[in-house]
Amino acid sequence: MMAGLLQPTEGQVFLGDTDLYRLDDKALSKLRSKEIGVIPQGQTALYALTVLENVLLSWTLYPDGADHEAEAMELLEKVGIGHLASSMASELSGGEMRRMAIARAMIRKPSVILADEPTGDLDDENTQEVLKLLKETAGQGTAVLLVTHEKEAERYADILMKMDSGRLSVISTCENNLPEQNCF
Repeated sequence: MMAGLLQPTEGQVFLGDTDLYRLDDKALSKLRSKEIGVIPQGQTALYALTVLENVLLSWTLYPDGADHEAEAMELLEKVGIGHLASSMASELSGGEMRRMAIARAMIRKPSVILADEPTGDLDDENTQEVLKLLKETAGQGTAVLLVTHEKEAERYADILMKMDSGRLSVISTCENNLPEQNCF
């Protein structure tokens, strides 16, 4: 619902002053592409495209006249798969596919990133790098909502919440949480 993908049965969902579900499908799709980065739990890619083309997909659908290939390559390098930019998405492992999805979610510098188990397919080293990158992105003003069972992610959270039987509660908050510190 927060990503504008599933209409609520009641209530409203706002991004800033915009009620997502008052927009028509075309306007909602454009807003979602520009302002909401989604890192889905499953594997998502257009297999007929290269890794670089998948990351640039949002700019392909809603261009601004600029060339964003260098930004995409920088993100691919940050997630450790820059060397795979010209590979077809179908050639990627699960972890490489996940990192491509992370770069794709971040390419437009969205207002919000919704990350569902973003480190689920990753080894320990890549998990650390992705969590650091998401923390850095949050530090630059993007709201990052990360849903995970990964205990390591707690060290990177500013606010830690728990969902239990449909109830969401704040467990703790941490001012200026640094990856080296565990304030929880």
